[in-house]
Amino acid sequence: MSRAASNAPGKADQRWRQAAAGVCASLFARTVTCPLDVVKIRMQMADSSSGHETRALQVARGLLAEEGARALFRGNSAGLALYAAYGAVQFPAYAAARQYATGSGLSATAGSLVAGCGAGAVATALTYPLDLARTRLACQGVPRVHAHMTDVLVDAWRSGGPRALFAGLGPTLVQIIPAAGISFAVYEASHAAGAALAGKGADGAGGGGALTGGSARAMRRERPLLSVALASGAGVVSGVVSKLAVMPLDTVRRRLQSRGMGQRAAGVAPVAESGAVDVARGIVRREGALALWRGSGPAVLKAALGAWATFAAFDAAMALLAA
Repeated sequence: MSRAASNAPGKADQRWRQAAAGVCASLFARTVTCPLDVVKIRMQMADSSSGHETRALQVARGLLAEEGARALFRGNSAGLALYAAYGAVQFPAYAAARQYATGSGLSATAGSLVAGCGAGAVATALTYPLDLARTRLACQGVPRVHAHMTDVLVDAWRSGGPRALFAGLGPTLVQIIPAAGISFAVYEASHAAGAALAGKGADGAGGGGALTGGSARAMRRERPLLSVALASGAGVVSGVVSKLAVMPLDTVRRRLQSRGMGQRAAGVAPVAESGAVDVARGIVRREGALALWRGSGPAVLKAALGAWATFAAFDAAMALLAA
């Protein structure tokens, strides 16, 4: 038996552990960030030129007053399904891509950036219809247009066929690819810096990095609290940096995903709207350039909280699964 063949079962087992840890981490992150996500989406949907409220606290208060506390978790079933599927794909894809990239001669930082971009693209494309359903459920008001996730998907299919399930995928990938790359690269760099301060070395360019490398596994066994603390701090930094960098793209994506919902709620046939560039230009023309960062307060808070929850929970889950 060849050396590669003898190592294959171990690699397969590690990928399944990464997928399971990714699911656990993503579900935990979704649970703690759902209310912020709903507020952020409502802020992004609001057109200030039409007199809609665009401040986070006011939007949250309006939701509670008009629709009740349950509105803060609207679309959560779709969100949980999305996050679970996304986490199951993203982490194993990142680990495999980073190992290949660094093994091909890229530096640790470049390898993390490229692997993060690739993992984000694959996970997003495979789970996008769930993201579409989550957005439409979260941003609808009263009266409700859709009752549940299946209703959203069926309605999209009937109105536009398979392509309608991927409406806005282009700008989503434009946003997610750099965001995922930046997030993983910043996480690896921040984690390495923290590990150096703590006197713990990191894997070299050919290793699995802070998520799956040999030194990461050793730290989880020997100093589990330090491992989770480093994952938490590096996660917060990566979440803030990546979200601020791609916030305008996220705003355009949400506007594209929710187009036509106002007409449907009013009983009017949806009117065809323009693409991502025209939507962005329209926002800047009507509401000003800063509108592209509308919702950045809760978005950055959610990104920091979500990245903390994701990376810390992934680290803890990997430690438990390896026990």
